[in-house]
Amino acid sequence: MGMYDNVRFEFTCPKCGRMLDGFQSKDGDCVFDTLKPEDVWSWHRLCPCGEWIEFEWEKDFAKGPKRVDRDFGERTDKPEGKA
Repeated sequence: MGMYDNVRFEFTCPKCGRMLDGFQSKDGDCVFDTLKPEDVWSWHRLCPCGEWIEFEWEKDFAKGPKRVDRDFGERTDKPEGKA
């Protein structure tokens, strides 16, 4: 089993509408800590419907995070989630 940290973040899946939490990241110490999105570069999770949800910070941190689509390149939509 891999080590990771939890990220306190909620987001509604765009595919099925389910409210998601339980995001993970490997950017921290990977000791199962619970971190804020501001403490990591990227965070992700898989929705039960099969949609992969991943966020990373804009290069200009003040612009906030953006959703990344690993299959089709970067998306430009901003997350409606809350930290």
